[in-house]
Amino acid sequence: MTLSLLRHSHTLLCLLASLLSICAQAEGGFRADLAPDTELLSFAEQQALAVWQGGRGTGNHAVIEQQGDRQRLVAVQAGYNNAIEARQFGANNVAALVQGGINNLIQITQAGLGNLASIVQGGQGQIAQVAQNGNYNTVEIMQLGNGMRASVTQNGNNNATRIIQH
Repeated sequence: MTLSLLRHSHTLLCLLASLLSICAQAEGGFRADLAPDTELLSFAEQQALAVWQGGRGTGNHAVIEQQGDRQRLVAVQAGYNNAIEARQFGANNVAALVQGGINNLIQITQAGLGNLASIVQGGQGQIAQVAQNGNYNTVEIMQLGNGMRASVTQNGNNNATRIIQH
């Protein structure tokens, strides 16, 4: 069952990564296929960044920081024991983070107004942690599988959170 779920997650993530990287490139963004333990830092406004790590990787760790307004980040990982740490500072930023596999972690921090953190995780034992500071921010988390955990902290006014675990 676990191997079958991992194969389906991997296929779905590959398709999603392809589609999202095309969108990022169409917006004049940057796409990277990254090695384990990768750090990216981005300064400017209206940048789009798509990151794909994995295949069926193990122990990948991506640290991504964007500073400025209207940033777009898409990160995808598949496999075992992977981690994404994302930080965005500015207004109207979007982070779409996707993981499939077993025992993966997503941590995102957003500071500013009107930001969106969207997380999709499939498999087993996934953890999603989101911290937002500012007004009019939104968190959307969908976790499909067994043993999922999600935590959200929002400081400010008119913020919204939706968590689906199935």
